[in-house]
Amino acid sequence: MSDHELELLPVVPIPAVDEALDAYLERMTSLNGLTRVQTKYLLNGPEGTSTTRFLILKPVDIVVERIIRLTGLNETQVRAMTLQRFDHGLPLYLAPIDPTQQHSLRLAIQQGWFPPKGTQVCSLCLAQDRTWRLQWRLPHLPICDAHGVFFMGVCPECGRGFRSNNQEPLKGHVDHPTLCGNPNATKQPCTYDLTRLPAVVAEEAEVVTAHHLAQAISGQEMYLLDRVVSGAEYLNTLRQLATLLLHLAAQSTALDHAAWVHNFQATIRATPTGQRGPRWGLSPPADSRVRGAVLTEARLLLEQPASDAAQALRPWMNFVPSSTSGVGSWIASRAVLTPELDRLARDARAPGRTLAHQLQDHGQILPPQSIPQLIPTDPYNKHLAHLVTAGSLVGRRFAALCLARTVPGVRTWDQAGAALGFPDADGWRIAQSALLRTTTGTTQLREAIAALGAALDPTINYRARETYVRALAQQPDQWFRTWRKTHHPNMRFQSLPYLITWFWESYACGDLSTSPAWRSPSRAPAWTAYRAFIKRAAQDRSSLHTVLPIPKVLL
Repeated sequence: MSDHELELLPVVPIPAVDEALDAYLERMTSLNGLTRVQTKYLLNGPEGTSTTRFLILKPVDIVVERIIRLTGLNETQVRAMTLQRFDHGLPLYLAPIDPTQQHSLRLAIQQGWFPPKGTQVCSLCLAQDRTWRLQWRLPHLPICDAHGVFFMGVCPECGRGFRSNNQEPLKGHVDHPTLCGNPNATKQPCTYDLTRLPAVVAEEAEVVTAHHLAQAISGQEMYLLDRVVSGAEYLNTLRQLATLLLHLAAQSTALDHAAWVHNFQATIRATPTGQRGPRWGLSPPADSRVRGAVLTEARLLLEQPASDAAQALRPWMNFVPSSTSGVGSWIASRAVLTPELDRLARDARAPGRTLAHQLQDHGQILPPQSIPQLIPTDPYNKHLAHLVTAGSLVGRRFAALCLARTVPGVRTWDQAGAALGFPDADGWRIAQSALLRTTTGTTQLREAIAALGAALDPTINYRARETYVRALAQQPDQWFRTWRKTHHPNMRFQSLPYLITWFWESYACGDLSTSPAWRSPSRAPAWTAYRAFIKRAAQDRSSLHTVLPIPKVLL
């Protein structure tokens, strides 16, 4: 039959909301008393079977024209029942596909999470209105937004995916929409009633994920990492983070990290290809429960402020396996990270980064000369000690570095350390030592550090005090004999380094390791001897300022 001989069919159904084109054509076939073979002939015409290969994906123009002639629908209505409805990143990109060239499908598949052969099914939806939804074909959607149940993808009777027959555009049993209709090596297609499929209810958080995904796919703007983004950007970022989490969850060390990881790793063990290498970005797990769980994990991360999201992602970074190429290279080879995700992953791998960003954004709290190397004990205990579990000494150093990070021009922890007089690389080491043993949120830390800075005296110049103590260390002949005669007649000259260190610690609030009294980098025996010296000088440390007062001769 030539195209000009095609006429409007006697009965033309109205497309249902969200109905897929193949399901619509099956209703048209049934209502007009046609067979699958007859409808296929009407669609194919003289071109042969190849013209309907992309029927549900991106049909060729000639097939669309024939459907228009048969049904009276317009082109927009017809293409809205195909996956072209989800083009332009919502969530697919179909521009690479030329429906006349089968190999062009490979280019589209490379974008990742491209709809596989067949479709998913919600048994409750089928029981409700017998309509096969178009969005069921998207692997991005593991849960029915209307009923809150997981989609099913395989018929329990014939063991095949629903509508996975590439050779036939329409399923068997066109008169019965709820029957499976897959070919099953007999003349009679599979007769399993899909309304009998189990309806596995998803968790509340997973249902929220399904709702958010449906909103984004409809083109609504979404909230992501402190800002409002387009639906396309939201979907892409969520998919890429989910891909990274899948690769991390595939590691044996992640088995006990989350409940869904057990199901995921069981799925991996059941597949012939095992962990499959870096391919979760191309095709996600077939199990909708795993997809629902990992997408929910990703959503909960991305809907937090950036700093809190980095902290939540940090435990996942522990599962990156050891590699000679480094953590960053391992991640980059398994997920295509957007700029926002790249920064998030970097912050999660180096926990000091996210706090540093907040401190820099906060602005200067104290002048650099008013920040000591060691924060005095009383204000530290009041404002920060309960939030930092790394110990008092490390915590007081870390607090000083945090205040230094708010100074304009200080861009790294090492620069903050250098500004306070710590040796090269000590700043980064101190920050990591504190942060890796601290679970407090970065926002709470930043607020506590700001309160701590407000409690310090901005008129004290600790750099000047450090300079004075260095002068005492360099010119002991100008003050030590007189000072000893007045305060400690029995003190030996060998105790002078410990006395200088006390002045450094108490008057300049300097770190023990940077005391000018040490002729070479201090070692544990010298520190032990210093503490013994302090203990001998006074049983009560609070009276040391009276017992060992700093000389004023050089001031």
